[in-house]
Amino acid sequence: VFAGKLDEFTVRLVAQTDAGEIQMDGSLRVQPSLVYKATVYTKNVALGIITQDDNLRSQLNARITLNGAGTNLRTMSTVVRVEIDSSSVSDISMNRTVVVLDVNERVVRAHATATIGTASYDVSGRMQFHEDSTSFQFNGRVGSFDLGQMLKRPLYESDLTFELMAEGSWLDAARMRSNAGLTFFPSSFNKQPFDSATVQIQYDTRDTVRQSLHL
Repeated sequence: VFAGKLDEFTVRLVAQTDAGEIQMDGSLRVQPSLVYKATVYTKNVALGIITQDDNLRSQLNARITLNGAGTNLRTMSTVVRVEIDSSSVSDISMNRTVVVLDVNERVVRAHATATIGTASYDVSGRMQFHEDSTSFQFNGRVGSFDLGQMLKRPLYESDLTFELMAEGSWLDAARMRSNAGLTFFPSSFNKQPFDSATVQIQYDTRDTVRQSLHL
């Protein structure tokens, strides 16, 4: 259902197909500035049918909301929220999954919490666009991650708990600086336990003559 005109309208879409059910409600206004809003619900969406991939079995139940103004990353103000629960992809369960993306005044912030398979995730990121450079920060914690479950390879059966972080900045593709770290807490891989371990990486190419990589 469409109501309004091309520069200001509301729309409602309800579809029931072999690939699942989708409902969308949205609105858009172009003048005096671009403003948009949308809510999408999905029920038992089968990604395998949509992508024509028989190996991608899924039942995806989600709620997606979008509220914003503008489209330029340096000036826009937009919030996207994705909630997924009681779902599965490739026979791996997805429960209590929330992803939030917030773009405002040259800063992009993201946060996600999820329970996927046996693992729990809590990750956050931030990217800021300065006048002459871009900076970023990322950190997260993953608990009880089973690589074998994800790859469907029993050989890689694992129970991994770790934290990761990264931060840095760049002027362009050839001049950047970054630090990254990965810290494992007591975990196991292929039924072999191991204690804590930490890996640190530093990368700097801002000086075209003296570039460096430290582990």
